Amino acid sequence: MQEKLDMLLQKIEEGIITSLNIKNTKISNEEIIQIALALKSNKNLTSLFLYDNQIDSEGTARLLAALKSNTTLTSLDLSSNQIASNGIAKLATTLKKNTLPLISLFLYDNQIDNEGTTKLLAALKKNITLTSLHLCYNPINADGITYIAAALKQNIPPLTSLLLYDNQIDNCGAYHIADSLNSNTTLTSLHLSSDLINANGIAYIAAALEKNTTLTSLVLNSKQTGNKGAAYIAEALKNNTTLVSLYLSNNEIHNKGAAKLAMALEGNTTLTSLNLNYNLIDGDGVAQIAYALKNNTILISLDLSSNLIDGDGAAQIAYALKNNTTLTSLNLSFNLIGGEGAAQLDNLVLSNKNIISIDYSNINTIAKNRLAMRQEFARNLAQEWIKYIEDDAKLPRHIKNYELYSSAIKSYLAEFKKETLVAPFNSTLKQKKWQGPSFWETYGIVKNPEKSEIFPIVTIPDISNLISEYLSPYDIIAFDKADQSADLSYTPS
Repeated sequence: MQEKLDMLLQKIEEGIITSLNIKNTKISNEEIIQIALALKSNKNLTSLFLYDNQIDSEGTARLLAALKSNTTLTSLDLSSNQIASNGIAKLATTLKKNTLPLISLFLYDNQIDNEGTTKLLAALKKNITLTSLHLCYNPINADGITYIAAALKQNIPPLTSLLLYDNQIDNCGAYHIADSLNSNTTLTSLHLSSDLINANGIAYIAAALEKNTTLTSLVLNSKQTGNKGAAYIAEALKNNTTLVSLYLSNNEIHNKGAAKLAMALEGNTTLTSLNLNYNLIDGDGVAQIAYALKNNTILISLDLSSNLIDGDGAAQIAYALKNNTTLTSLNLSFNLIGGEGAAQLDNLVLSNKNIISIDYSNINTIAKNRLAMRQEFARNLAQEWIKYIEDDAKLPRHIKNYELYSSAIKSYLAEFKKETLVAPFNSTLKQKKWQGPSFWETYGIVKNPEKSEIFPIVTIPDISNLISEYLSPYDIIAFDKADQSADLSYTPS
C-alpha cells in the first residue's frame, strides 16, 4: 500500500496528474498530509475528488494549506468525510482569498450545520467562479438556508446548480429559497427534496415558479406534498415558460393531484421531462394523464414507474400515445399492468416509431419473450452478415437491399469475439484489427468506451415481409457493453 502511495505522490509532485480521484478508500489524516505536501509542488491539478474517506478538520486544514497558492483547481469533492464546521471554517478562509478558481464544490454528508453554512457563504460573497454547490445530507435548517437564499438574491457566487436535498429544510426554509428565486437570475437547477416541507412550503416554491425566468430543472421530492402540493405546482406550470424538467418523486400524489398536473400539461409549452414515480397514481389518475398526452406536443420523457397503474391504465396510455409524435421515453415499470397491459404497450412500440425507450419490465414474461425473439433474430442477422462481409456481391437480398451500415457487425465482433471490428471506410466495408478505445471513438460507436453504456447494433430503416414479424421498422437492438445483456428500444428515422 505504501509503495503505491509513494508512486502516486511522485506523480503528483511531478505535475503528471491533473485530476486526482481517491474515492471510497478511507484514507487517514496521515496519508492526506502526505498528499497535501505533494500537491504543493503540483501546478497542473484541475480536479480533486476525495469522496468518502476519513478526512477530518485537521486533514482538511493541511490539504487547503497545500492548495492556497493553486490557480488551476476547478472541481473539489470533499463529500462524505468528517469535515464538520471546523473544517468548513478552514475552507472558508481559503475561499476568502479567492485564489482557487473553483467551479464545482461538493460538500454533502459532512455534518455541516448552520454555523458552517454561514461561514461558507460569507467566504463566497466575492466569488465569481463557483457555479455548482452541493450541500446535501447536512443538518442545515431554515437558519442556515437564509444565508444561502441571501447569496442567491445577489447572484454571488453565480450559482447555476444548487443541491440541498436531505437537510432539515422545512416550510420556513422553503419560503426563503422561494423568495430568492424571485430575484435570482443565474440558477438553472435546484434540488430541494425534504420530508419536512409540506403543501404550504410547496406553495411558496410554486408561486416563485410563476415569476422566475431562469430555473429549468426542479427536483422537489417530499412525502408531505400530496394532492394539494401537486395542485400548487400544476397552477404554476400554466404560467411558467422556462422549466424543462420537473421531478416529483415519492410525494404521495394521488389521482386528484395527477389530474391537476395533467391539466397543466395541456397548456404548458416548455416542460419536456416529468417524473412522477413512487406515487399513488392508479388507473383513474393515469387516464387524466393519458388524455393530456393526446394534445401535448412538448413532453419528451414521462416516468410513472412504481405507482398503482393497472392494465386498463396502461391501455389508455398506449392509446393516447398512438399518434403522439413528441414523447420518446416512457417508464411504467413496477406497476400492476399485467399481461394485457404489457401487450398493449408492446403494440404501441410497434405502431409509434417515435418512441425510442419504453420500460415496462418486472411485469410479465409475454413481452419479454417477444423481446428475446427480436434480440435473437438480430444476433442471427449479424452472424449471417459476417459470412458475406468479404464479398459484397454475395450479400443476401434482404440484407443487401437495406442499408444496415455495419454497426451490427462492429458490435457483434466487439462484444463476442473481441478480435476484429468491421467499420465503414470510404463507403466500403473493411476489416480492421482492434486498436483500443480510440478506435471506438473514431468510428462513432460509443462516446465513452470506458463506461458501461448502451449502444445500437442494428438499424433497419425499412423491413421486408421476411423479417417484419419479429422486427418492426426503425427498431434498434441495444447491447450493454458490460454484461452483454440485451435491451430493446426504438428510434425514428
